Amino acid sequence: MKKILIISNYYPPEIGAASNRIFLMAKSLKSKKIDVEVACPFPNYPTGKIYGNYRGFYKKEINENIVCHRLYIKPDNSNSILKRGFSMISFSLSLWILLFKKETKNYDKIIIQNSPLLVSFSSIILFKKILNKKIILNVSDLWPQSAIDLGVMNEGGFIHNIFKRIEKFNYKNSNKIIGQSHSILEHVSKYTENPTFLYRNLPYKSFNKINSVSKSNKISFVYAGLLGVAQGLLKLIRILDKIDLDFEFHIYGDGKEKTEIENFLINSKKIKYLGSVPKEELQLILLKYHYSFVPLASDIKGAFPSKIYELIVNNIPVIYIGKGDAKKFIDKNILGYTVSPENIEDIPVLIKNILNGNLIDYELLTKNCNLISESILSFKKQKVELIKFVTNN
Repeated sequence: MKKILIISNYYPPEIGAASNRIFLMAKSLKSKKIDVEVACPFPNYPTGKIYGNYRGFYKKEINENIVCHRLYIKPDNSNSILKRGFSMISFSLSLWILLFKKETKNYDKIIIQNSPLLVSFSSIILFKKILNKKIILNVSDLWPQSAIDLGVMNEGGFIHNIFKRIEKFNYKNSNKIIGQSHSILEHVSKYTENPTFLYRNLPYKSFNKINSVSKSNKISFVYAGLLGVAQGLLKLIRILDKIDLDFEFHIYGDGKEKTEIENFLINSKKIKYLGSVPKEELQLILLKYHYSFVPLASDIKGAFPSKIYELIVNNIPVIYIGKGDAKKFIDKNILGYTVSPENIEDIPVLIKNILNGNLIDYELLTKNCNLISESILSFKKQKVELIKFVTNN
């Protein structure tokens, strides 16, 4: 094998699950002496503004011994479909700069992040149709279905039909498929019989063996992640703030709902927004809490919030507001509690039962988290299987 190129719309120093997943994938391949490079936009997520002093259309840099090709993008994080679409198109076109780079001819396989669809579509045209490279498609969510589930696209409409055609094209023109949930792989199997691999966004390190971090006597809850529309955290906060019981709920992160959340919490005593902190620091901070919320505002087909894995590996039981694979996984393995998005008003009853000790023993939940993190959620085991899947013809 010559080289592997990973194409992604997200990459560090950007924050979030997608960025972290691609970075760890690149590091995993690199650790086995595989020559891997990354092509991504100038960093801009989730602020919608380019970080640092990136100028022009292209910059080559090295991050932790991984060559990174940074390409121009017109960033946008607004709710406008047209503006977001133009942002996707700008990076999709920028990728064609690689056609004129001498490194491009040496790539043997291309791993393409399948969201946004226009980026993966453009990448497949360039690397499969023109350069005849083998394509491994990394499907992290089921666009355009996710857009319909979030209410930002109408099913059966003109735009939806275009994206459905692109989606099918991407699946059918890939040699292998990587998916982040069983539901995603089941969906993809309707369009192609090519080999598939379940790749969970597992954390690289676990800090659950650190004994110096102690939990407070007061039952505490935490949320750490994006403060966006898809999470619906503001609605959860309003519900929790009305509960007249003694507990703590701390929030870390950044996103579109940040200002609204800060304004709402000015007079709250039990709920606090503590800003955004570096990932390494956050991993230690999380260990102070008893439970963590992982909310989704609506049911999104194929979604499996990757922060669930990180919490479980660090022995923190999850309160998941959502459906699908994540709900089944948590319920089956007794790793916390689940509530459907349409039943979010039932959260106060759940919290009261937790505080009064009327539910599953907390020690059993943490024990189950530890057991499963040593088995099917082992990063090392998954790394071995990933490398085998990617490198085999």
